[in-house]
Amino acid sequence: VFHSSVLTKDEIKDAYKKAFQHPKNYEELWILISTDYIVRRLGYIDLRQDKNTTIRLIAMQDKRKTPPKPLFMNVHYSDSKPTACLPTKWDYGALGTEVLKPDQYQSVSHITVSTNKDCSSESGVIPIQTIKPKEYDYNFGVCIHKGIGPDFKPKVLLDYVKMHLAVGAEIITIYIQTGAEGVYDILLPYINKGTVEVLDWKLEPNITNGGSHHYGQTGIITECLWRNIYRVKYLGMNDADEFFIPVQHKTISELMSDIDKAPTAAFSFQNFMMKGNEMLPKVAKALSSNRLF
Repeated sequence: VFHSSVLTKDEIKDAYKKAFQHPKNYEELWILISTDYIVRRLGYIDLRQDKNTTIRLIAMQDKRKTPPKPLFMNVHYSDSKPTACLPTKWDYGALGTEVLKPDQYQSVSHITVSTNKDCSSESGVIPIQTIKPKEYDYNFGVCIHKGIGPDFKPKVLLDYVKMHLAVGAEIITIYIQTGAEGVYDILLPYINKGTVEVLDWKLEPNITNGGSHHYGQTGIITECLWRNIYRVKYLGMNDADEFFIPVQHKTISELMSDIDKAPTAAFSFQNFMMKGNEMLPKVAKALSSNRLF
């Protein structure tokens, strides 16, 4: 089932910057191939390696069912170049094209998808975000790694935001499900300041069969990664009741700057479970503050 939409060229050009920002309805968020196969309405041109350029889509399928129909990607261009109908394949948890030639990815306006080899009966517009090396917009940011549902506790989210801002987070991304729209109102001061972004996820049983863990938690993790490539230098993903607390540094950015100097590929950090109401002094100070940072 495809949901069509018509956008002007200017709207398409800037659409990815506003994609998924609350409020959005599910037709703006997802393309339903079937109840067992869905595609997120934002694509990525991966230009990290000139000779291995591909277009990627975040898609999810129920692997317990029979393999889904092949999906084809119709690439639309901003100039007079004809569209390119390309096959796709599953690769590292995303749906992507084969390696593209320069004329296939230059001047891309947007894409659509279809289950037909000739790309007929194509879906609505899928905006494109370009991923290529550039200066980072933020040094440290975090994503809550699953959608916040209607049973959310306002204080938990406020504590999450305050604590991570206190340890140096410059951008915090939160995904919400239907019924959790109150998250937006509660966090509006931080949203207006630009330190928090609230994105709609809305992956629920009326869209899929609900067979995914935490309604597509792996999809949120994947999107958080793609969204923040060359946007955030140090990216953390955790639950709403989990915090990154530096012990010998004031902020996470200072910690990462120090350990980055070591000729080491990976670091392991200790994880502590805190019970009761006792807090570390640094945590208590941050959570009692009314500053927006």
